[in-house]
Amino acid sequence: MIEHRAIAAPRPPLPQPERSLLLCSGGVESFTLTHAFGTDSGLYLFFLDYGQRAAAEEWKRVQNLARNLRLERERFDLRDFGDAVGRLRPQRYHVPTPHRNLLAVAAAANVAESLGRNTVVLGTTADDGRTDRNANRAFLSALAATLSSSGLYLALPLAQYRKAAVIRLGQDLGVPWEMSYSCIVGYEAQCGRCPQCIRRREAFREAGLSHRDVVYSGH
Repeated sequence: MIEHRAIAAPRPPLPQPERSLLLCSGGVESFTLTHAFGTDSGLYLFFLDYGQRAAAEEWKRVQNLARNLRLERERFDLRDFGDAVGRLRPQRYHVPTPHRNLLAVAAAANVAESLGRNTVVLGTTADDGRTDRNANRAFLSALAATLSSSGLYLALPLAQYRKAAVIRLGQDLGVPWEMSYSCIVGYEAQCGRCPQCIRRREAFREAGLSHRDVVYSGH
């Protein structure tokens, strides 16, 4: 596969950080957005544990990110709910809830309003919209309208970006990629073989930045 030369990506418009809550999973998109907001920005990092297999590793990366950028962060525990939903499904998945974005945004909206913040920031990309029914334009528009009816806003700064463009932007912002985590399997070293790792590797290759990516255990 040919690796393309890295080209700088434009910065997306961002809402006021002190009025915003970012759904943060410790992956490429949330790391890039957090660095775009900057150190001491006042942004609040929201982490949801809904029983996903990688939750412990994700939360570890979110905590490190928050410490480095001096941001407030909190983990909210819905593991029992996720596990109960997972048991209803015909087979066990690494991600137990079929409508993860719906669950996460609903939970984040409750926390945002309780904190006196009016904007929930979600780092979904144009690539996500092609493969995830909870990330396509119709779904996100309906979700934004629902929040708007309650006086809240859903910000989607990366919705027009491909994942490779997000990586180029993150590189320009000095994101420490070795601290980020995308694997759904949940081991400390990312596997390199699960769907999320494959998409990450392809995006780094497309961005011309494979040499900046993590070392995978299944290399």
